[in-house]
Amino acid sequence: MSTILISLPLEPDSVSIAYKEYVFNHLIAVMLSILLPVYNCSCVALVTELQRQCVECKADFEIIVADDGSLSSAPYGSLSAPYGSLSATDSSLSIPSSIPLNSSLPSPSAAVRSCTTRHSLVEENRSISSLPHVRYIIRDKNVGRSAIRNFLVTQAKGERLLFIDGDLALDNPSFIRNYLQTEGPVVVGGIVIGGNSDQWKGNLRYRYERQCEAINTVESRQSHPYQHLATNILVHRSVLGEQPYDEKINHYGYEDVLLGKRFQQQQVVIKHIENPVLFCDFEDNASYLAKTEEALRTLFTFRNELRGYSRLLDKAERIERLHLSPLFITAYKLFSEPIKKCLLGNKPNVFGFNVYKLLYYLHYTKNAI
Repeated sequence: MSTILISLPLEPDSVSIAYKEYVFNHLIAVMLSILLPVYNCSCVALVTELQRQCVECKADFEIIVADDGSLSSAPYGSLSAPYGSLSATDSSLSIPSSIPLNSSLPSPSAAVRSCTTRHSLVEENRSISSLPHVRYIIRDKNVGRSAIRNFLVTQAKGERLLFIDGDLALDNPSFIRNYLQTEGPVVVGGIVIGGNSDQWKGNLRYRYERQCEAINTVESRQSHPYQHLATNILVHRSVLGEQPYDEKINHYGYEDVLLGKRFQQQQVVIKHIENPVLFCDFEDNASYLAKTEEALRTLFTFRNELRGYSRLLDKAERIERLHLSPLFITAYKLFSEPIKKCLLGNKPNVFGFNVYKLLYYLHYTKNAI
């Protein structure tokens, strides 16, 4: 497929309505592929709204939804930003016996939806196939965030590809138009945290995401342009490549970080704009803590590739250089269970969560090497 490059005049500092319309009128002729990985969730409302907006804008578009093995027996798979699903099949990531892998895993009823529920969600999502320009693909096996996104890229026909996780929501009536009014090889719209504060006040993920909201502003994101690429990212095929996501990462976390690293090395220009999706449904504390531990093990496995791209890794290696690791490992043995008890309770503490992550990583490092 040939690459379509559009020559546009330089964008002024203060973007006028006329300029936006000029860009819009050119970009609606460039096919847009909206790619949604889905796992154990309903995406009907999200896809219906995306399709409606595309039709309203008279865009040349397709929406491809790939169910990442919801009917399989894979124990994980939440696609919620910023990390997502994983596949627990990589034998290269061995777990030391001194760190029980299931120490904070939720019960099967919490970690995996019942078979009946999973079937009902898949059947519910089938209804989107009746929408014009929408494809719904059901995969037999859960392959994780990297592989399912690479699969979606192979299915896409468009020159501009928009990645959105299927378990997010949309309350922005100008979402598609905003993207069609913005040129650039990579455009990132961002995320806003929704949900009722009274309902979610005891939820660890909700509290953590709320505290991180300050770094999700356009100004903050643009100051670190190669971060925040987990979801709601529009990429021109010419810079994306055939397999943009590293499939060696088939456990939870950091595939988006490596994508950002590649973009930075290639000096790809990334533009961050105010065009968010809504994150308003949060997993229970046990599930989130288990996924966090999985991400920390992924971080250890790919520490060489991620060096300089993870603040936690930087802190851990600084502690090791100062020969302070034994002190932190002892702290893990003494305090990890009380901290976890707090994190799994009704009043989880974000500071305690950050401390636990550092202690867990250092303890895991000692036993894995």
